[in-house]
Amino acid sequence: MKAIDGGVSAPAGFKAAGGKGGIRKSGKKDIALIFSERICNAAAVFTTNRLKAACVLVTSSHLRQTGGRLHGVVINSGNANALTGKQGLQDAREMAYTAARMLGAKRNHMAVCSTGIIGEMLPMEKVRHGIEQTVPLLSDSLKAGSQAAEAILTTDTTRKEFAVSLTLSDGRKVTIGGMTKGSGMISPKMAGLHATTLTFITTDAPVGTRYLQGCLEKFTDQTFNMISVDGDQSTNDTILLFSNGAAGGPEIRKDANFEEGLRRVMWELARKVALDGEGETKLLTVRVEGARNDRDASLAALSIIKSNLVKSAVFGGDPNVGRIASAIGNSGCTADFSRLEVCVGPCADVKIISNGLVTDQKKAAASFMKEREVTLTVRLNGGKGSATSMGCDLTYGYVRINSAYTT
Repeated sequence: MKAIDGGVSAPAGFKAAGGKGGIRKSGKKDIALIFSERICNAAAVFTTNRLKAACVLVTSSHLRQTGGRLHGVVINSGNANALTGKQGLQDAREMAYTAARMLGAKRNHMAVCSTGIIGEMLPMEKVRHGIEQTVPLLSDSLKAGSQAAEAILTTDTTRKEFAVSLTLSDGRKVTIGGMTKGSGMISPKMAGLHATTLTFITTDAPVGTRYLQGCLEKFTDQTFNMISVDGDQSTNDTILLFSNGAAGGPEIRKDANFEEGLRRVMWELARKVALDGEGETKLLTVRVEGARNDRDASLAALSIIKSNLVKSAVFGGDPNVGRIASAIGNSGCTADFSRLEVCVGPCADVKIISNGLVTDQKKAAASFMKEREVTLTVRLNGGKGSATSMGCDLTYGYVRINSAYTT
């Protein structure tokens, strides 16, 4: 497996485009399309927030109606189409139907996603205009994929793409590519058909629907569900995974190499979201080892990454052991604090808690806390469970961005 240039248009048979409808006041791109002429097996996970955006409800319905078969997705930025009632549902359907009609697809074979301000109605005249302007731009070029990745951004500072090429266990060569957006309101907790980050992944490998869905759910738990910027879960969080089978050959029902490639793409995309948290100055990675089980490890890792006190300490470069230990205690995991170890540094370089007691290494640890990427290693020494979470520091910039987001 090797990383390659590109994103969603890297796999064979997928086209993408990014265009403008005038939804965003900035005049930036605000309509994106991903499309495959070959019908795709599709898998999805969505936000578990009880307030779900209209696009989440419509896409879920389309997947049920078609048995997980889609040609692609149309996306708008600048407006979340959430808390918009029956009109919002009608507008989401119209978005999907407009794109499908222009692309020669059945109307329920297109998914729809939105991101932006909650509580405002979609300006449908601008949305329709944007779709009409964007469809002719569809291309399988890497540039077109990048333009789609640009069009889905909101407060993001950079587009986020990643792709790999790999060889399946039977020797077939396939590609997996993806794009994502997310900078604030990031604390996904996504589940299969029941995460704002929006993520779109394409592959030319011929993967069966049930296996595709199982892989997506498993790796969502290990990647996107293990990141947090601010602890708030969006109404629109979605990951869509498309398999069009353009690489040829029999349908894959299980393949370790495919799984490794998909997890790599999802991990790198999730990392890009954590690196671009609103106002962030540092990436924070927390590795928990020796937990009773993986679930306990996840609880501890997420509790630390979500703690505003820990995030503030990271911003200030302060190895505040009390805040880290307190977050573990608040997590709900089983822990014997007399055996607790906490280290700072990419290679667990400096131990700041040993056998449940604070060490005299605060000054040495502080130098690692001032780096662009801060790593905490927590050893619970009570089992074999492990997990890794990613997030960022809490800064003045985050408050500035979110204090006037709608005005």
